[in-house]
Amino acid sequence: MDLAVVVEIPGRGDQLFVVPTTPWRLEHEEAREKQAHDITDLDARHRTELPTIVAGDFNAGPSSPTIRYLTHTSTTRGLRRATDPATRGL
Repeated sequence: MDLAVVVEIPGRGDQLFVVPTTPWRLEHEEAREKQAHDITDLDARHRTELPTIVAGDFNAGPSSPTIRYLTHTSTTRGLRRATDPATRGL
């Protein structure tokens, strides 16, 4: 499950904020992966000129499939990396 809201930033436009609420048990990686896919779908459907902010704890390590998907280090398409200056957001 994700909590999401589009907030109007005065003088800038709308910005999507997403807070994932992920299962904490290690054996629930499949649920976290599905949630990562859901977040990218939500971002695609509600994309604005401002970058989408995803804030929260995925309860997953940096080498987990979920984080690899979200950071483009897996073979599936994830969110654009926030640290990549060539992209305008996630």
